[in-house]
Amino acid sequence: MLKVNLEIPYNEENIRSLAIGLNLNLAAAELKQGKFDNAKTLCSLVLKFEPYNTKALFRRAKAALRLCNIQQTLLDLWQARQIYPTNIEIVKELQKVKSAKSLDVDRQWDSHCPKTNSNWAEEKCRIMPNETKSVIEEDKNRREEGEHYTQAHGV
Repeated sequence: MLKVNLEIPYNEENIRSLAIGLNLNLAAAELKQGKFDNAKTLCSLVLKFEPYNTKALFRRAKAALRLCNIQQTLLDLWQARQIYPTNIEIVKELQKVKSAKSLDVDRQWDSHCPKTNSNWAEEKCRIMPNETKSVIEEDKNRREEGEHYTQAHGV
């Protein structure tokens, strides 16, 4: 019969290690459930204790991207790549975000950042300053469509 010893010596290092692992796993689950604010918060908590934790940086970048914070996404991915330059997942995600930002922002932006996000227009204007007028007009139209839908459906 297999015996498993689940007793872990009670010391600060073991507790910290367990807490970091649990928070990273919970952050991954929150990302899958679309709870991006929660995932970002959990990863930030891990990074307070381990500033060079590439899993936390990568997951926080994924959450930041879905929250339309491209600058935070790039910063976290860049830092993760500096720490672990051979990690293919980090390199690919960084290249994807960089190319989306410079080459095809609208399509990538709209797929990652739903227009229901309250920061949508502000963040898009910050990244694409030459298109501020069209973004503001698009945001105005989106809000009007939302009001019409609300009135028509009694929501």
